Amino acid sequence: LARPDAAAPTNLLLWRKLALANLAVELQLFPIAEELAAQTIAARADFVPGHALNIVALTSQRKDLAAASGEAIRSVPDSTMGHWLKISQHQTKGEFDQAIAAANTVLSRDAGHVRTSLHLVQLFQQAQRPADAVKLLSALYESQTGSVKAIVGNDLAYSLARADKPDLNTAFVIATSVVRDFPGTAAFRDTLGWIEYLRGNADKAQEHLSGAVLANPGSIAAHYHLGETFKTLGNPRWARLHLEVAANEKSLAEDAVKARQVLQSIPPLK
Repeated sequence: LARPDAAAPTNLLLWRKLALANLAVELQLFPIAEELAAQTIAARADFVPGHALNIVALTSQRKDLAAASGEAIRSVPDSTMGHWLKISQHQTKGEFDQAIAAANTVLSRDAGHVRTSLHLVQLFQQAQRPADAVKLLSALYESQTGSVKAIVGNDLAYSLARADKPDLNTAFVIATSVVRDFPGTAAFRDTLGWIEYLRGNADKAQEHLSGAVLANPGSIAAHYHLGETFKTLGNPRWARLHLEVAANEKSLAEDAVKARQVLQSIPPLK
């Protein structure tokens, strides 16, 4: 509020209402937060924080965001929030090229931003551009440390293993490093186990994948990978047990669909 423009009476009132709206969000008084945020937008259509808090309040009430998002995009189209809303809208419609363009705009303003970069990776994958996803993940992996580097490394290793021309050796080196630093993380053990499976080391794969299932019994991917591994090891009983867990009929996840397909080749348990 020390800025001359912020000290103007109109702006001061907006910031006070915004502060109250933020407090209402913290107290989970979301209808009040929605009303206060709407008042700031009505007073000044280009008030980005008002649009942001309005969307937070609506999201917290599980209300439809279409109207609020559309108003924000029209009012503050070149704001970072406006571009994020465009990303969401295009992604929902399957317009991945447009979503990628908006994500690149956001990333150009904050190069190397992890959340934006990982979302762009997801968009590249959905747009069937795996090489671009690997390129971005590789650059991000080299620039990060600690748990963030591990998360990025896990995604990179899995992407390298799933590529049209898999680089299993590089994937194995990265996944091994990640698991060494964070041995208790189920997703990391799952990735290393699946890479071992793809490298033809089913026994080692079983060890890592069993650890992943124990750490996260609800993981569809880990159960599917372990089921495939047991099938390769000649143990149809345990293969079927894990594949049945993965083949959740309510799930449209890729691994759930694959598990349902593999189950058709394994006789029912007696």
